[in-house]
Amino acid sequence: MLNLLTRYRHISLFILFLFISLALLSFERPVKEALPESTNIVERGILLVLQPFQRMVGTVRTHIQEIWQHYIVLVHLSEENQRLREKISQLQAEKNRYYENALAYERLEGIQALMADRQFSTILASVIGHDPTNHSNTIIINRGSEHGVQESWPVITQDGIVGVTVGVSLKSAKVLLLTDPNCNVASLIQRTRDQGVVGGQSRKEAYIMKYVNRRSVIREGTIYQITDQALAQIAKEDIPGYVLTDETLNHLEAEYLPVDILLLLEVLKDHQYPNQKRFLKALEATLGKEQADWYKGSILQYAQAGPLAKLQALKNQQYRTEEQFLQAVETAIGEEQTHPYKTRILKHVQEQEMVISSGLGGIFPKGLIIGHVSKVIKQDYGLFQEIEVAPAVNFSKLEEVLIIQRTDMKAEP
Repeated sequence: MLNLLTRYRHISLFILFLFISLALLSFERPVKEALPESTNIVERGILLVLQPFQRMVGTVRTHIQEIWQHYIVLVHLSEENQRLREKISQLQAEKNRYYENALAYERLEGIQALMADRQFSTILASVIGHDPTNHSNTIIINRGSEHGVQESWPVITQDGIVGVTVGVSLKSAKVLLLTDPNCNVASLIQRTRDQGVVGGQSRKEAYIMKYVNRRSVIREGTIYQITDQALAQIAKEDIPGYVLTDETLNHLEAEYLPVDILLLLEVLKDHQYPNQKRFLKALEATLGKEQADWYKGSILQYAQAGPLAKLQALKNQQYRTEEQFLQAVETAIGEEQTHPYKTRILKHVQEQEMVISSGLGGIFPKGLIIGHVSKVIKQDYGLFQEIEVAPAVNFSKLEEVLIIQRTDMKAEP
């Protein structure tokens, strides 16, 4: 035993001093109200010797406590982070649900307006599938015979014609799209009233209209033209200005406006108004709402000044491109006035050669939009020309459609 202690004397001394230190640290003296007695030389010596070991033990204990506390804090933070992630996911899902509901509301609002405008009855349906084979251009909707759907009923959206039902089951139906070559609609050019037949080409970006009289002059693409209707819409876009001048009052007198109305309008003479809304408000304050509503058509026509008056010079002139039209506008009203208002003006001056259903054939009612003329194909021979028609419906974004009940189509004027 002595040999063992001698051999490991350093370790033995360390263990001995450690036990003595722990014993001294754990020794509890009774607490007295008086000051503690001073330590003797032996105690001071032991404390001096054990001080490094006590400092080391205290440091290790402190580090262990800090590590443990940090670990506990990290565990709590991790749990709270997980809860926050779950809450964020729930909120994102809820936000997405509200956003989808808002988009659906906008789509259905337009469809509801279409249903109210038309006199025939319709059935609202949702698109639930597309033809997986791509051999035909079809979609599947969630309305079938139990909802009253029958074959050969027209299918439309607020934008125009979609197709016709070709297969009906109990709870669903297949719709043959107008892009399919087997689907055809009796149609006419809205402006010229030239008739023909529109059919699909298995292309979602174009139909073909056949049997159009070769002698007919059909416009293709988009033209830019300021008409009276376009000017009336442009005037509502907060474009300045309006002013009543002596010349305006002379024109109104020639339009047989009553003398008492002309005398009241003298109050507004030579006053500049920044837009139509402010001008109409001043008219109502001066004439009263009833009189202002009665005469505002003539007054607005002759009270236009600034850019609106200058745009009159371009009325009924046709331009093939947007660049040509904007150059003409800049010449008329100036570049400074064109730049801030060009988007508002362009919105109302674009015209396209529209193609609509003619009502012949007994399937599609008259007046449904098919698309607009994108290209005129005229050969050097033959009695007819062919028209390429850009669809009004975006088939890649179909979600809701309306099925027209043919039993009620006779009510359509």
